[in-house]
Amino acid sequence: MISTALAAIALSVSAQAEPAPPKITAVSMFKNGYSFVAHATPVNGSGEYVIEQPPAAAHGTFWHLPAAGLSIRKATSTTIETASKVNVASVAALLEENVGKQVTIDLIDLPSISGTLMASIANQLMVRTSEGVVLVDQARIKRLTFKEEPQIKTGVKTQKRVLKLDVEARGPGVISTVGLEHGLAWVPAYAIDITDDKELDLVAKATVVNELADLDNVEASFITGFPNVRFAGVTDPLTNPAALDQLLQMLVQSSFVPNAPAPSIMTQNAMSRAGEMSAGADFTGGFVPQGTGQQLEDLFFYRLEGITLKKGDRAAYTLFTTKAPYQHLFTWDVNRAPLNYYSGIRDPGTDHEVLQEVWHSVTFKNNSGKPLTTAVATTFEKGQILGQDILRYTTPGVEAEARITKALDIHVESIEEELARERGALRLPSGNTYDLITVKGTLTAKNNRKGTSKMRISTTFDGDLVSADGKPKVTKGTKGLGDLNAQTSLEWRTDVGSGNSLKLTYSYKMYVRTP
Repeated sequence: MISTALAAIALSVSAQAEPAPPKITAVSMFKNGYSFVAHATPVNGSGEYVIEQPPAAAHGTFWHLPAAGLSIRKATSTTIETASKVNVASVAALLEENVGKQVTIDLIDLPSISGTLMASIANQLMVRTSEGVVLVDQARIKRLTFKEEPQIKTGVKTQKRVLKLDVEARGPGVISTVGLEHGLAWVPAYAIDITDDKELDLVAKATVVNELADLDNVEASFITGFPNVRFAGVTDPLTNPAALDQLLQMLVQSSFVPNAPAPSIMTQNAMSRAGEMSAGADFTGGFVPQGTGQQLEDLFFYRLEGITLKKGDRAAYTLFTTKAPYQHLFTWDVNRAPLNYYSGIRDPGTDHEVLQEVWHSVTFKNNSGKPLTTAVATTFEKGQILGQDILRYTTPGVEAEARITKALDIHVESIEEELARERGALRLPSGNTYDLITVKGTLTAKNNRKGTSKMRISTTFDGDLVSADGKPKVTKGTKGLGDLNAQTSLEWRTDVGSGNSLKLTYSYKMYVRTP
């Protein structure tokens, strides 16, 4: 059971009870700014306890869990009046707080007077002197001297919303209050070092952003997975300050809005002074792995012990490091020219005008024994930055792929052309007619890099495959009720030697509206 203390003061209203200052003991953080916490509050025995700052926990996640021998008869959210002292805000307020004290008033154009301060009325100061009661125009006062220390604070009363717990206990114990709260998040990041040409080093880092409460030697868990909490944005009705109608509207809206994927916090500052790093920089030697972890159903919890962090502070922790054999991979996902509105196909020769990009990536098997959460991944070699992209969630034992940068030394081109057309091949009951056309596609790649490059080339089209060079992997989608053509995808994996060119052709048939 995860337990943390309330960032509040829990006091028994019983005269015998002592203050019970809480202590945070653990937190479990999602990446979207929400954390599952529990609030451990010690109690001395039976009585009524006041939580002055109850947590703003999400609806349905807010629960009290008394220890053995304790029970809560009732939890009540109510308003209490509190008294406090604040500094006076004006000279007039200062005078009112010091009525009855002895003062000496020095005037601009008259002799000084001494006496007892009686009151301040409008712009007049009333003073009792040995000669009687004197009214002094405050605008004519040059100096006012108190014979004893003046009172500079005034009492104020405020209304405060609190949570009262009616506790029945056989003796001292602890009450834990669990809930999902906003204000604490972890930001994941990876460093991938490919200085070694066969085995990469991967460092996983968690940066904690704490705007919730002070953390003092607490157990922390960093959660990866899909946090399906539909009412995360609605505070529990017990502590929600909203009016009834507004609260009901919140609950109704959240009931019908499906939970969206938790947004990852992955914005990173640009790396500074990268050129000053040592050519032999080691990204694992300087980091001590501190984390363990466990799988609970579909969520994985990275665990760290003993986090100490003040509210408003941030800190970075190394979760784990791992090594893995890797390969360089150059990927080309073919971009297609738009279809011609009248012919239904791409205009001959226009494909080469579309920007084609080849990306340089590294692939490796996740052999860390832990899932790799979605996070920014920066690739380094010999202490220099090569590129940065997003490493997607990867299950243990599954191949991961991290993009580095565009491969400018591999030149590619794509062209599609119409080979044949069968007019009116299909007539629908609606009267619309469609031609059946045969299209030929040609893909070429020239490798100007040093050494052989492993490539993954993929293209997608609407229609049925007729033929293809190189035995690509073929994936055919299903057709919708109104579709005449299914979507087909081709993927080739091949090696291209340095200085060599690769040419792949394919053909397919598709229905297009008769012009």
